[in-house]
Amino acid sequence: MAAFPKLALDIGNTAIKAILWPHAETEWQFLHFQNIAEFLAFLQTGGINTLAFCKSGRLEESARQKFFAFVPYVRELSYETSTPLRNLYKTPQTLGMDRLAAALGATALFPKQNCLIADAGTCLTLDFVHAEGIFMGGNISPGLDMRFRSLNEYTAKLPLLSLEQENAPPLPQILGQSTEEAIYLGVVNGLLYEINSVYTAIKTQYNAPLRLLLCGGNAAFLTKHLHHNQQILPDLVLRGLMQLLDN
Repeated sequence: MAAFPKLALDIGNTAIKAILWPHAETEWQFLHFQNIAEFLAFLQTGGINTLAFCKSGRLEESARQKFFAFVPYVRELSYETSTPLRNLYKTPQTLGMDRLAAALGATALFPKQNCLIADAGTCLTLDFVHAEGIFMGGNISPGLDMRFRSLNEYTAKLPLLSLEQENAPPLPQILGQSTEEAIYLGVVNGLLYEINSVYTAIKTQYNAPLRLLLCGGNAAFLTKHLHHNQQILPDLVLRGLMQLLDN
């Protein structure tokens, strides 16, 4: 491990991801942890000098305090953190810090460019970052798995499907010819239409080029069926957190 490594940590609802840098073998090392206990065991081995983190998932205060005990310098992204972004969110204290971190990552990677960030994980969040470095706001709706589950849990007869459904109808098929096809296409096409319509509306409103940045667990699936100026950036939240320690 290189001297004085830095760590960026994203504590999500379903995954805990990190970037370690600088690293002896590669410029960055990507890490995944099953739970906070596993991450704390990693921290306790020492060697991490600085840590930047954000959380959208659960983090007990006792575990959070251990971050500060094990690492000399810790920076937690919050709505009070000074960043290069101008934030127009009316309730910044309720803004998910993963969304803010992704916006920071977008401005770092694509300065002076309009970016729509589609984070397709547990939820689908669509956030617009203006080329002038302004977080304009965004939308939150259920992610793919949540949409499938809700149809099953809130009805008496609809089956539980998944994105990896066997014999799923091929996209871009629009109409299902069985109940399972209708559910699958309704969920998947509904989310694709949502992203497409927001992208089109923003691009039309500002009459300027717009990048579509995809992250989250379902990004790889979505990119096959979206045809805008898009790019998959699974580490976008972490790239934003890196800015807190590199600047």
